[in-house]
Amino acid sequence: SRTLQNKRKKKVIRAIITGLIFVLVAAILYFLGKYIWLLADDLQQKSIVVQRGSLEKEIKGRAVVLQVESTYYAKSQGYFENAVTELEKVRRGALVGYFVSNNQKTPMYADQPGLFTMQIDGLEKALHQFDFERSADRVFDYKPAPTSNALIESGQGMYKIIDNLSPTRLCIKVKNHNTDFLPQIGQQLYIITRNNQEYTVNVEKIKTESNALYLLVRMEEFYPDLLRERFLDVKLIQRSPEGHIIPEKALVKRGNKRGVYCLKGEKLIFKPVQTLMKKDDQLVVKGLEDNDFVVLSPRK
Repeated sequence: SRTLQNKRKKKVIRAIITGLIFVLVAAILYFLGKYIWLLADDLQQKSIVVQRGSLEKEIKGRAVVLQVESTYYAKSQGYFENAVTELEKVRRGALVGYFVSNNQKTPMYADQPGLFTMQIDGLEKALHQFDFERSADRVFDYKPAPTSNALIESGQGMYKIIDNLSPTRLCIKVKNHNTDFLPQIGQQLYIITRNNQEYTVNVEKIKTESNALYLLVRMEEFYPDLLRERFLDVKLIQRSPEGHIIPEKALVKRGNKRGVYCLKGEKLIFKPVQTLMKKDDQLVVKGLEDNDFVVLSPRK
């Protein structure tokens, strides 16, 4: 009958529509899944596995070596005859030599314990109780004027006793200061001398003047190998704490926080980080974990 035919037609139409809907939904899900997979694959290709490490900044400077020393000066013209050897440790009150003047031989005694030396460079008075704030810029214009071992004039240094229990200090000048190298008071730096010897120092004072940076730094201990040096060419090294190294372009701002997006499976996770040091286009940061996948070019 006609009624049965109409029912059959409606069933066929419903079946066709249902099939079309199913095919359409399947197609949408397929293309959506493919898009997500391609997006995740693209992000994975544009991400890196972070590596643990640190960064270094280096700058060259000129240093003046500052020791705690007592210099003994001649009161008249004459000669000094030493009774102890160079760099020998002497106690307070020990006989160190004789000053010969006008056919008189006067015994000389150490007023304090330390290392005896006859290496006089003529800068002892200028550097005695060194005032960093007033003299940091002028001290590099001083020229050593060593006293010979022959005739000593009145007022010239004969010998000095160096306190080997007081840490060595350096006054350092950096010309054409790079503002990217900004040490802080109390910060630990590293110094490399011309013989590639490395020393650890702590910054005590900082001064900037006429596009130059001046630092007063304290070494970890007394270094006798610097006794014969007054001026040194040095390299200053600033090392970051250990963290994870990332490209600067990976850093994004989200609200009032800075961080990076990490890929975890098919998800992007925002992780806040703290920048410990920047060098060129690299950052060493705190807040990541080993083997994190950091997205290199996230949308900012």
